[in-house]
Amino acid sequence: MQGVLYASAYLGISLVTYVVGSWITYFYTPPVDSGLVARLSPTLVGIAVALGRIVDAVADPLVGAASDRLQSPRGRRLPFMRGSVIPLAAVFALLWTPPAFLGEAGAFLYLSVSLSLFFILYTLYVAPYLALLPELATRRDQRIAWSGWQGLFNIAGTALGGLGAGLLIEAAGFAAMGGVLALVAFASLALPAWLLREREGARGEAPPPSLVESVRLTMANPAFRPYVAGQFFFWLALYVMIAAIPYLATVVMGGSEADATVALGLALAVALLALAPLSALSRAVGLKKALNLAMGWFAAVLLLAGGIGRLPLPLSPYAQGLLVFALAGVPLAALFVFPNALLAEVTDIDFQRTGSRREAVYFGVQGFIVKLAVGLSALVTTGIIDALGYSREAPWGVLALGPVSALLVAAGIACFRRYPAGAAERR
Repeated sequence: MQGVLYASAYLGISLVTYVVGSWITYFYTPPVDSGLVARLSPTLVGIAVALGRIVDAVADPLVGAASDRLQSPRGRRLPFMRGSVIPLAAVFALLWTPPAFLGEAGAFLYLSVSLSLFFILYTLYVAPYLALLPELATRRDQRIAWSGWQGLFNIAGTALGGLGAGLLIEAAGFAAMGGVLALVAFASLALPAWLLREREGARGEAPPPSLVESVRLTMANPAFRPYVAGQFFFWLALYVMIAAIPYLATVVMGGSEADATVALGLALAVALLALAPLSALSRAVGLKKALNLAMGWFAAVLLLAGGIGRLPLPLSPYAQGLLVFALAGVPLAALFVFPNALLAEVTDIDFQRTGSRREAVYFGVQGFIVKLAVGLSALVTTGIIDALGYSREAPWGVLALGPVSALLVAAGIACFRRYPAGAAERR
């Protein structure tokens, strides 16, 4: 039951992550033939998102180190989680309500500041939360099981963010969507923050070092470097495609904004079905090989995404798009489950080397690197569609995102090959 309670926070985490990643560019830069108000150019949206992600990335190791060193009767993690829940939900809602009187410069400033604040609050919750996994689940079988529950709630939150957001936008607009989903996220994040209890003695015998030394020790871990390099490219590719989903549904597949929810729902349904087989695969061949196989599948699917509407199949563009989204469900499930279990094992290797429990700084440094990738994804996505086109008459920028993302996944696989094969199987 504790594992389910812990993992339930992922509904809110994935909900706000998906909605911001998928809809923020579309909201501020809708397609020219959508009938929606264009507040910013794609390039300015990309810069604003990148700025917010840079602030977010810098906050990650700072929050992680602060959490590792915190001395509090309530523990090292829970005070951060409890203090950030309410403001995080409030700022999420404000992202979708820019004042109507703002010009382009004002809208750019509003988006940049509100996104930066949102990402800081997000980090204040998520970095300490993730550090609880290796502390509360001390065995490898527990961690795989808890990561599986995280994957389930991740799928549920992404489904709610994708399906619910699209339907709410269609029915009531972006502001109403932001308000409703902010309340749902608050409930999901608040329950674990107030009901979980930290395990006594999780710190270990040696006190955590300073921030600079802690980051240096983290990067010196021979298992961490190839792991986090692979994650950089995997998540860069994923977020390029997440931002592309509304454009694929409307520009390439010929549907509406609501059809983006249909395509995502199909991918998530397949991901849900894939959770148990992927867990079994990881037990049979190891976490490293299982993740590599799933990412190879991901690269192949992304290549297909670049040919939607032009694949040699007797299907309409809409049906071809749904087929590609269904195939994407398997690697999506792998990214929901495997990374947290792998990084928990990496922190155990660190404890054996240093005698100190520094889980939060590991998740913080990972967050710094991955969020740099997510911020870069906004620049990649908006730069490509702005240069090559994102209308039904000229969809070449949207179609190019698939092959570009496939190359990024291939780079991630090449990096992750250097991860020590037995590192994840030592416990």
